[in-house]
Amino acid sequence: MEKIVLTSCGIISDDLKKEFLKLFTKKSSELNVLYITTATDSEDMLEDRDWIEEEFNTLLDLGIKKENIREFKMDYKLDLTKYDFIYMMGGNTFYLLMKITMLLILLG
Repeated sequence: MEKIVLTSCGIISDDLKKEFLKLFTKKSSELNVLYITTATDSEDMLEDRDWIEEEFNTLLDLGIKKENIREFKMDYKLDLTKYDFIYMMGGNTFYLLMKITMLLILLG
């Protein structure tokens, strides 16, 4: 992976979708995505979860195949070279930071 795209509300506008897909030499249907949803697992995020499915649909709307999207909860070592990009959705950033720190400690 060579590029980082940061947004505050995902890849939702048509213009942003077009520009985002230009970053890759593969067709969108061939892209492999690591989908990190860890920040949505904190206790304060357990109520309203409808937006989580909407975030997932954002990836599908890009033309990415469902079977090419792998959800990752940051709970084991992973070979990142298998993925064309990492998509991290919203949630509790403090919880996410704690999980990242724990994973780094475990991996030593």
